Parts: sequence; structure tokens; C-alpha cells
Amino acid sequence: MKWPFLKFYTRDWQSDFELRMCSLEARGFWFECLCIMHSAKRRGYMETPQGKPLTDDQAARLIGTSKGDVIRLREELTEHGVPSIEEETGIMYCRRMVKDTIKAEKCSAAGRKNGGSPL
Repeated sequence: MKWPFLKFYTRDWQSDFELRMCSLEARGFWFECLCIMHSAKRRGYMETPQGKPLTDDQAARLIGTSKGDVIRLREELTEHGVPSIEEETGIMYCRRMVKDTIKAEKCSAAGRKNGGSPL
């Protein structure tokens, strides 16, 4: 499913304690990651179109920063519990985006079956 826009909850962003503990630079990096994850094959995951983890070099090119910045900022975010990491692959993902995607897909499927709440 193509998503023409990114749902962004400003109140959630500003009240997320773990995220607020991160530097402004790390929060900006996270937002860039959210934009990449929004367009991923598995929406919400920081991965290539083939479903493999983005390398630090690839992430740096996509975001427009250095490999060292990617490593440092990802570690800062992870230290504060902002992203989750998929155990099997090591792929970083956004819990909220994954949850919202699952919900939207269930609602879409229910709509195709003449409505009714899937939840």
C-alpha cells in the first residue's frame, strides 16, 4: 500500500520522554529515519527495498550525513529506547509506525468486505 502522507502526531513527539532525552541532532536524525521508514517496503522499518538492513553508508547517503554521525546518533537513540531493533535481522524500526500500518491494513481489508470494525 502506498502512503501519500506521513501521520505525525506533534503532541506525541513533544511528550515522548525517551525522545526528549536525546539531543536535537539525534531527534532530527530520527525524523529523517521516519521519512525513510515511511517509504520502506515494510513501512516502519529502516531497510532496503529488498528487505535487508540499510548499511551505515547507505543511511548516511540517504540522510545526507557521515557514516560516523549515523553510528553515533543511532546509538544515542537506541540508548534512550526510541527505536526498536528487530531481533532476527537487526533492522531498526518505529513501533508506532508499524502499529499504525497494521491497523490501517486491517481497516482496509474490513472495508473491502463491506465494512465493520476489524479491531
